Amino acid sequence: MNPHAAANALALQHQDIAERVAANIARRTGHPREDLHQIAMLGILQAARRY
Repeated sequence: MNPHAAANALALQHQDIAERVAANIARRTGHPREDLHQIAMLGILQAARRY
C-alpha cells in the first residue's frame, strides 16, 4: 500500500478549499486560476503528509 494514500485521499477531500482560494487570488491578481489551484493543491497535499 502506498504510504501517502491517506494523505492523498485527505487532500482530494479538501479540493474545494483549494478551488476557493485559487479563485479568490486569481480575481485579485489576474494570475491563471488553474495554476493557482495546482499550487493550492500541492500545499494541501504537503500539509496532509506532515499531519
